[in-house]
Amino acid sequence: MAIIKKITYLVKTLEDTAMVASKFAKELSVPALLLFYGNLGSGKTAFIKLLASELGAKAVVRSPSFTLINEYKICLKNAKFFHIDLYRLKAGEIGALGLEEYIFGNGICAIEWADKLNKNIFANSTYCEVSITLLENLEREIKITWNK
Repeated sequence: MAIIKKITYLVKTLEDTAMVASKFAKELSVPALLLFYGNLGSGKTAFIKLLASELGAKAVVRSPSFTLINEYKICLKNAKFFHIDLYRLKAGEIGALGLEEYIFGNGICAIEWADKLNKNIFANSTYCEVSITLLENLEREIKITWNK
C-alpha cells in the first residue's frame, strides 16, 4: 500500500464537518471505496450522511446499523451510494454479505467499521481511509488518506 495523498482537518462544529464533506465530495469519482474508522460516537455516520447529501442523495440518509447496507441514488454519473455498517458483525460473518459487488461496483461505497474487513479484498485497488477521532470539547480530527 502506498499513500497517494493525506490531509487532516480539525473540526469544531457540524458546519465544519459539512465543509470537509463538501470538499471531499468534490474529489470523488466513480467507482470509489471509502473506509471509515473511529470509535463509537466519533462522527462516522454523521460525516457519511453529509457526504451522501453533497453527492446528491435525495432520500434521508440513515444509519444502516441494523439493515447493514443502505443504497441511495446520487447525481454522480448515475451512480449509487452504498452505506455499509459492519459494527454488529463478527469477522466471520462479513464474508457472507457479498461485499465485493459493492466494493468493486459502479458507485461510491462507504464502509463504517472497516477495521473488521480483510484488507486483502481491496489490496490492489485505490481506496480512501477516513479516520475520525473525537477530541476534547467535542472537537474532531478527520484524517483522509488516499491509498493505492
